[in-house]
Amino acid sequence: MWYFRQFRGGKVRDPLTEDFFDDDELLTDASSLVREAIQNSLDARVNDDQPVRVRFKMGVMADSSQIARYFDALGGHLEVVVGNRYSTLGDKCKYLVIEDFNTEGLRGDTNVTEPDPTADKSDFNYSYFIHHEGAGNKGDGKRGRWGVGKVVFTMISAINAFFAYSVRKSDFSPCGKDPIFIGQCTLKHHHVGEAFFEPDGWFAGSRDSLETALPFHGDQALAMAKEWNISRDSEPGLSIVVPFIKDEVGIDQIRDAVIRQYFLPIMADELVCEIVDESGNEVVMNSDNLVAIIDQISELTAGSSRDLTSVQVKSAIKAFRAAQAEAVEAIEWKISDGDTPVTKLSVPANVLEPLRDSLSAHGVGLVIADIVVPKVGSLEKVSDTFEILFSVDEDETNPVIFSREGILVPGKTSNIRDYASVVLMDGGPLANLLSLAEGPAHESWEKGTRKFREAFSSSAKVKTLAERCILLVRNLPQRLAAALSAKDAEADDLTYFSDWFSGANKDPDPDPDPDPDPDPDPDPNPEPSEKGRFTQSLRKGTYQITQGTLQVLAGDHVTLTMAYKVRKGNPFKRWQPLDFNFDESKSLTVVAKGIKVSSKTKNEVSFIVKKPGDWQLSISGFSNYRDLEVRDTLARTKGKA
Repeated sequence: MWYFRQFRGGKVRDPLTEDFFDDDELLTDASSLVREAIQNSLDARVNDDQPVRVRFKMGVMADSSQIARYFDALGGHLEVVVGNRYSTLGDKCKYLVIEDFNTEGLRGDTNVTEPDPTADKSDFNYSYFIHHEGAGNKGDGKRGRWGVGKVVFTMISAINAFFAYSVRKSDFSPCGKDPIFIGQCTLKHHHVGEAFFEPDGWFAGSRDSLETALPFHGDQALAMAKEWNISRDSEPGLSIVVPFIKDEVGIDQIRDAVIRQYFLPIMADELVCEIVDESGNEVVMNSDNLVAIIDQISELTAGSSRDLTSVQVKSAIKAFRAAQAEAVEAIEWKISDGDTPVTKLSVPANVLEPLRDSLSAHGVGLVIADIVVPKVGSLEKVSDTFEILFSVDEDETNPVIFSREGILVPGKTSNIRDYASVVLMDGGPLANLLSLAEGPAHESWEKGTRKFREAFSSSAKVKTLAERCILLVRNLPQRLAAALSAKDAEADDLTYFSDWFSGANKDPDPDPDPDPDPDPDPDPNPEPSEKGRFTQSLRKGTYQITQGTLQVLAGDHVTLTMAYKVRKGNPFKRWQPLDFNFDESKSLTVVAKGIKVSSKTKNEVSFIVKKPGDWQLSISGFSNYRDLEVRDTLARTKGKA
C-alpha cells in the first residue's frame, strides 16, 4: 500500500535535492548513483579485514499482476506530477538491484522518526535514511555528510521511487522487526481529486497514530525481496531496488562508473564489485582482474567531460601497483603554516632529489606532505598528512587524481605532463576538513560551503589556515611536477644563447638592401633563420629575443614557434593550450620595440622588423620552472637576396 500524507498547512516547499547532482560536466546519472551507493556501503563496513562487496544487478519484472500490486495505487499521484509517464512505461518493469555485504544494514528502531539529538546518530540510520533529508547520521571519518545522497535512487527512476530491504542483527533492531522492506516515492505537492498531498509517499505495511509509515517485516518482507530477485538471505546489509530505471542508466554505464570512481578502493582490496546484466552474465571486479577487465572493454563508455579515460585509469593503477610492488621509500615534505603563498612554495632539495632518484630507479615516487590542520570548531591545530604518488608517464598529459577516503573528487581540471599522479588521504583531521568543503555530490573542494564556513569560523586565523589546507592539497602536485621539469642550470647564468634553443643553419643574407620597403609582402616560402645569430634568453618566466649578430632588414618577417621542453619526443608536437596560449590575451604579455607584431596565435608569434639593429621582443608569463624550446624562421623581404 502507498501512503501519502495530506497537506496540513504551512509553506508549500517542493524537494530540490536532485539539483545537487544535476551537473552534466561533472557527473552522469550513472556516476552519481555509483558514487553515492558505494560511498554509503564503504561507510557501513563491519569487518575491516574483508572488503565490502557491492552488487549491481539489472532485472525485469514481467508479471503484470505483480507490477499492478506494487504500482497501481501510485498511479493517481504519478499522473498528476509526471503526466502520462507512468501510463507509457509499458507492461514490463526494468529495475536495478544494488546490494552491499560486509555491512550492518539499516540499524535502528523503525518506530522512531525523530531521534534524540543527544544520542549516537549511528544507532538511528534507519530513521535518517527513510525519514530525513538534508540531515545525515555520519560524523568524522565518514565519506558522506549531507544526508541527501539517497536522492540518486529516485533520480534514476522514471517514477521517482525506490524500495529498501534490510537485514539487521538483533542488536541493531530494537523494534524486533527483521528483515524489513519499505518503499519511497518523492514527487511534489499535488492534488488527486479534491485532496492536496505532500511530496513524499511510502510503500509500507502500516501507519502509526501520527501517520508515520512503518515497514513490512518478517516473512512478508522476505517474500517481497524474492519477487525483486534480491539475493540477500540472512547476511546483514542493505538492498535497494530502483524500479522503472531510466534508459540512460545501463549496466555498461554502471560498470564503467565503478571503474572510474572506485578503482583505488578496488586495488586496495577494500572493495569488490559485481555487475550482473539482465541475462545473468556476471562480471566480478577485484584487485586481481581489474586491469584485465579494462583491457577487455577497450574504451569506457562516455561519461562526463571530467571523467577519466581508460588510459588515465590504467596509468593511475600502474602508479599504484608500482608503489606497492617496489615498496618505495616515502619522502616526507614538512610544510609549516607560515605566510608563504602556496603558489610560491619552493620544493626543498631534501624532497626533490630523493623524488628524482626514486623516479629514476623505480619509475615511481611517493611524497608524504605533512601540513598543519585546524580542528573543527576550535582554535587547536594538529599535524596531518596526505600522500602524493608520482609515476613516469611520458606519453600522456594526465589529470591529477584526488581521492579522499576512496572517493574521487574531480574539482577543476589540473593536469601534469610526463607524470601520472594520485593524491591520497585517509581518515583524519585533513580528510574531515575536506569533506566539509565538498558539496553534496563530492564534486570539488570549496571554501564557501555552509558546512566549511560553520566549522572554521572561530577566528580569522583558523579560517585562513583551513583555506590554506585546500590550496596545499590542490597545488602541491603541480609544484612538484614543475620542480621535476625544471632545467638544471646555474643560478647566475642569466642568458641562454640561441644554440640552447632549436634552429636550423642558413647562410646570412650577403647583400642587404639599404633602403627596403617599410612594410613589404613577406616571402611566401620562409626559411629557417641562421642558428646562433639571434640572441635569445629566458629568465624568471620571461623570454627575450634581439637581433644579435644576424643581419636583419627592415621588413623581414620572423616567426617564433614555442613549446615547453619535454623529457622525450618532439616538444612542438606535444604543445597544448594548457601549457600557454597566445589566443588567450591574459596568459602571456608581449612587449615589442622596433618591430610590428603581425600575429599571435596558439604557440606562435610573428613580427615584422621596423628598425634593424635596434629591436627587441619580450614575452612574459611562461612557467618559472620549465625550459622553453623556440624554433625561429626568417622570411626575407620580397625581392631581396
